[in-house]
Amino acid sequence: MNRGWALSGIELVDHAIEPFSAAERKPVRAENTWALDTTARVARLRTPSKALEQFTVPLRPFLGFVAVAPDGEWIPSSREPGSYGGNLEYAQLTGQ
Repeated sequence: MNRGWALSGIELVDHAIEPFSAAERKPVRAENTWALDTTARVARLRTPSKALEQFTVPLRPFLGFVAVAPDGEWIPSSREPGSYGGNLEYAQLTGQ
């Protein structure tokens, strides 16, 4: 791991839902910042609620992005996968 923090959110990418649902969606922005304890190999919320003060998530790093450069001048987003690869999150390839 190359840093002591991470972000998580609840936002859906548009192509993950049916078009009729996308039209009715209301934008929701919610992000959580996590402190990564690489010695204990856990993550903790930086600003937890009282109920989540002791909550931890085990750190199990894995390959999250596999891609090649697409044809032409187009620069794809790293969020949505395509024929070039993308955000594939393959948890079985851990390097251990």
